[in-house]
Amino acid sequence: MSKQELTTEQAELYNSLLDLNWSKPCIQLTDIIEHTKERHININETLSALATKGKVLTGPEDFGDGIYRHTFTPLIKGGNAYGYPMDFFKDYATWMLNAAKVA
Repeated sequence: MSKQELTTEQAELYNSLLDLNWSKPCIQLTDIIEHTKERHININETLSALATKGKVLTGPEDFGDGIYRHTFTPLIKGGNAYGYPMDFFKDYATWMLNAAKVA
């Protein structure tokens, strides 16, 4: 498996992040857990793998007034991250064309 290839679990979590990102600009671990609660995945390990493969931007984000929270933002082709993808993409279907292929 090359560095950029994703396992099924990684692809599914990446696609979940894309889905969440459409309506939620600041995705936190609690959001991911809630969104994936029906699936049996190791979220921390899978997020780490996605970050290593350059598929997720992760780190502290300023929520204002000196409040920082750890967030996860999917990176799409070209290494771009969008806090508000609806400002840049025609619609949800167009945004989801960035989804990873699930084997």
